[in-house]
Amino acid sequence: MPVRKFVLVPAGIAVLAALPGCVITDIHEELIRVNTSLDTTNERLATLDAQLTQKQARLGSIDEKLRAIDDQLIAANTRLESLSDIDEHLASLDVHLEAIRQIVRNLDSTIPFLRLSGDKSDESVAEPDAPADGKANGADDPAQPK
Repeated sequence: MPVRKFVLVPAGIAVLAALPGCVITDIHEELIRVNTSLDTTNERLATLDAQLTQKQARLGSIDEKLRAIDDQLIAANTRLESLSDIDEHLASLDVHLEAIRQIVRNLDSTIPFLRLSGDKSDESVAEPDAPADGKANGADDPAQPK
């Protein structure tokens, strides 16, 4: 009888394990599903990691370009600041030149034969006998014998 028990116990365990609804079989099947799901997730994460590495490399080159652009903008701002200083000096020079121009016009109006300003309006007033085409009287006429 003791030999019979040793044969029946393993046979009984084998029968119980083969029965549907066995907890061990359910756990084993669930572990297989979870493992498959983890493998799929791991593959997706590896793909995402590769994509992120590529994106990071691209962002690194973009960062370098942005730094270069930033340096160029700083240089342009420096030039603009110096140009604004020059603009202020030119504006004050314009005021002085306009004052000198007014003095020359006043001299021209006071001394008409001097004509320092070079204004065309003053020249046309100074020579009323000049024709409209700008030729002097008789300049194109052939010489007449006397």
